Amino acid sequence: MTMEAGRDIMHFRNTCSHCCNDVEIPILSDFAYGEILFQSADARSFAIVDLINNSVFDEVLQALEKRAISESVRAEIAQPMLCDLSDEINGQPYSTIYPRCPLCGQKMSFWSDEHRVGMRHLPAPQWSGFTENSPERRMVILDSLIAKHTS
Repeated sequence: MTMEAGRDIMHFRNTCSHCCNDVEIPILSDFAYGEILFQSADARSFAIVDLINNSVFDEVLQALEKRAISESVRAEIAQPMLCDLSDEINGQPYSTIYPRCPLCGQKMSFWSDEHRVGMRHLPAPQWSGFTENSPERRMVILDSLIAKHTS
């Protein structure tokens, strides 16, 4: 299954309140629709996720709807489930905790889009570890994630 290769995203300079270093982080514009950012567990890598043209996200939403999960809970857990299903980047799983300082890994308590540093390419996550399974096995995986995120 081939997904989008990613795209260029504006990065901004921000100062981490924990380590006091200036770092570059990508920030989506206010006009971004159907996109989210994932950051690796070690906080060093970022990815741009297209939710609209994403068959894996569609499969997550269908599984949630099939199990009669309420719309509010679906909205809360669908993206973290997608994150859990994604393949690792640079040996690290993705996280939906964003933004974290790429140097110290702490959650940044303040960030802004005031200091542009330029466009940088962000990859799109891949889901081959999930999509290479049979439909029956994918359903078992989704059931497990639904249980994880609703308990």
